[in-house]
Amino acid sequence: MDFSDLPKGKQAAAVPVRNEMTNGLGVAGFVVSLVGIFLCGFISPIGLILSAVAMARPPRGMAIAGLALGLIGTTFLCLFGFAMFLTAVGVDMAKDRVEDMIEENLPDALALAQMSAISEALSQYRIEHNEYPPNLDELRDFRNQKSQNDWKGPFVDPWGNDYRYERINDGFSLWSIGKDKLEGTEDDIKWDQSLQDSSGGRNSNE
Repeated sequence: MDFSDLPKGKQAAAVPVRNEMTNGLGVAGFVVSLVGIFLCGFISPIGLILSAVAMARPPRGMAIAGLALGLIGTTFLCLFGFAMFLTAVGVDMAKDRVEDMIEENLPDALALAQMSAISEALSQYRIEHNEYPPNLDELRDFRNQKSQNDWKGPFVDPWGNDYRYERINDGFSLWSIGKDKLEGTEDDIKWDQSLQDSSGGRNSNE
């Protein structure tokens, strides 16, 4: 534009208008990436994609800033997701371990509880007869005579084996052959009782 024809007083007032270029996609990517930082990275991947696309057109200032923020937020989101995954896996592993421990030890505990009930019944028998019964069938008959209910035990262990019983002098021996269903192995569970002492637990060779 030629300003030479204008009066000197009006030349300073004539200023050329310059067209500013904007990158709307870059601005959008920057805003989304910035908000994603405050949302722990949950929308940062969207801002990252918008900013990456906006890098193809000028001006790229906002797109570069959005790209940087998007990368930070997306990285944080990935780390957070990975940590949550490890936590979930750890919880599942711990849960499986606890279930295995329960499954392994619960039958043993139940067997000891059942033998404790049998031992109590044996003690009641001895109070009235001054000796322990010769066998568990005799104990069953005694209990049924004392009550109206048909008392059946417990005479079968958690693995489906009959409890072993033997009257020994002034005491008795009561045991389960355990999970392997074999007599005299390490998984046998034994309950011994005499007039002087009573104890319950796994046999001493364990």
